[in-house]
Amino acid sequence: MASEQVVLIDCGGNPGSGGLENAVARVAPGGTLIIRGRAGACVGWLNIDKPMTIMGDAGFDRRDWDRSPSATIQAPTACPA
Repeated sequence: MASEQVVLIDCGGNPGSGGLENAVARVAPGGTLIIRGRAGACVGWLNIDKPMTIMGDAGFDRRDWDRSPSATIQAPTACPA
C-alpha cells in the first residue's frame, strides 16, 4: 500500500467498510489524516503505529467554519468507546 503525506476520508454513514482503518494505514509517518464530518461519524478502529496528525476538515475554509459539522470517530457496535 502506498504511503501518502495527506489522506482525506469521508467515511461517515458507512460503518464496517474498513475505510477508516485503510486511511490510517495509507498515511505516511509524519503525515496527516483529514476526516470529513459531512456524512456522520466514521466508525472503525484507529490502530496507530506511527506519528501522524488527525484533524477534521471544518477549519479549511474560514468562511464555512460555523456551518461544517465536527468530524467524529465512533467505536464499532459492542466495542468499548
